[in-house]
Amino acid sequence: MYDAFLIGLPSAISFAGFDCYTQSDDQATQNFLSKHRIAQSVWIAETWSQPSENSNPQTDPAWLLSEYNFAVQIHASEIMPFYTDNFASYSQPITNFVASTPVAREFHAIISANG
Repeated sequence: MYDAFLIGLPSAISFAGFDCYTQSDDQATQNFLSKHRIAQSVWIAETWSQPSENSNPQTDPAWLLSEYNFAVQIHASEIMPFYTDNFASYSQPITNFVASTPVAREFHAIISANG
């Protein structure tokens, strides 16, 4: 049903957003985009490596870089990691970024290097 909606997006809509939480979500997005031409820019409107309670500081940076590379592959103009306090800092609530997470630092590095 969502596919039919995306195919007929009116020109007043500026982007088509996809939620990519798993490799199967990435594959479904890739399959859709390879079958259908859409006029709007493509965004990965939500993405996260796993539920935040299971977030892994050792693997989250690699996941983010992988998802960034997927965004480049599909020519996405935006990628928005699902933001929670856990994304930015181990200190809750966030009072500063001294204790920033490895994934937040990787996000900053990707943006710094690629705009």
